[in-house]
Amino acid sequence: MILAVVVLFPLGCAVLHGALAPWRFRRLVFGLLLAHLVLILVASASQGIGFGASVALDSFGRYALIVADLTLMAALATVGEGKTAGDVVPIGLAALTVVALSMVASQNFVLACLGLGTAAIILSFTIVSAPSSAVSVHTGQTYVVWMLIATVLLLFASSLDRLYARQALPGVVEPAAVFVVLGFAIVLGAFPFSLWLPSVCEEAPASAAIVVGLLSCSAIALLLGTDGFGPLLPRHLSSRSTLAAGAALLAVGSQVLALGDKSPRRSLAFLIAASSDVVVAALASGAADELATTIWMLGCHALAGALALSCLAVVAPPDDAGATADVAGLSGLVWRRPFLGVALVISVGGLIGAPLTAGFAGRLLVGAAEASLPVVPLALAGAGILGGMAALRTFAPIFGPTDVPSQPIRVVDVVAFSVALLLVLGGAFSRAIP
Repeated sequence: MILAVVVLFPLGCAVLHGALAPWRFRRLVFGLLLAHLVLILVASASQGIGFGASVALDSFGRYALIVADLTLMAALATVGEGKTAGDVVPIGLAALTVVALSMVASQNFVLACLGLGTAAIILSFTIVSAPSSAVSVHTGQTYVVWMLIATVLLLFASSLDRLYARQALPGVVEPAAVFVVLGFAIVLGAFPFSLWLPSVCEEAPASAAIVVGLLSCSAIALLLGTDGFGPLLPRHLSSRSTLAAGAALLAVGSQVLALGDKSPRRSLAFLIAASSDVVVAALASGAADELATTIWMLGCHALAGALALSCLAVVAPPDDAGATADVAGLSGLVWRRPFLGVALVISVGGLIGAPLTAGFAGRLLVGAAEASLPVVPLALAGAGILGGMAALRTFAPIFGPTDVPSQPIRVVDVVAFSVALLLVLGGAFSRAIP
């Protein structure tokens, strides 16, 4: 695999934005992203990507870039319907370029942290392009502040990591572990560090889909850079179970907020935050002993969150802000646009850990890893029940009766349904994780 395919490919697509009409640009980029995905999928991990030297992109890096491509394709299909204000596509492509660079430099934790921070700042421009410009600027500023805090925390954890590697000082490992978990929690929008997520989802769900998907992929680069977490989360860490239990309990709190919120967009944001808490629990628990488990959960979380937000952006575009417009757009969706409706059901099911989805398999893995601490599996089960109640209350209208005739199948419907099938397959093949 050559550098041009992995890094310069999305960057070149972003440059095309100024040379083509918007509809031509979106169609061309959609096809190019599909080609990019296929090339990464079939490329050999043993081939190098050169910055003057050969750097291998392993299977985890390819997996992260495939998830990133799928995330951007789902959002691109949404924008292609012309129902979202602001052109977020070239910004997303620029962020994808940075994510690809982070994968190339993933063996260096500091470079991966800087890449995540850069991608986060680039993605902030998708937020400020939302229709309600005054509020969106404030939301974008809040988002950038939290991302900068996360980057600083991760860099500080890396400094403690290097200090411990040089001299095994007592009292260094615990703070390093806490800082790295907090950094991941902020990046993923885990409750209660999701202060930036609900407003982003409410104002610009298509932009939020790109943010959730690409930041989760950048987090994969961080996991690769820690070399299986090195001394950050060793087996003997006394706070490991405490961090896992805390994250699981916070997932319950996020589901309670999702159950009580009347806005479908904000409710979905809290469902995503609860799913992030489960990923953080995997990071802090024994499930993180297998690096592949946490990376697999991150990818599934990214796809489920981005797909749900993309579907919501289609049926209830930001131009029609308000919970009433959201409910009207969701009403009878599974009968009007069955592919899109089923995709939304599967993606939300993945976020709450419904059976037959990848989210359910992930919760089983985390619960089994912390079986000696009953509060973790009990909290995850409680979060799943509350999440199911919240999802039924918010998204039940998609099964309701409607007088609107079925609509023609569109590109976004096919893309959404295809990604949803991947989430189901991810749950079915979870036992194949090494």
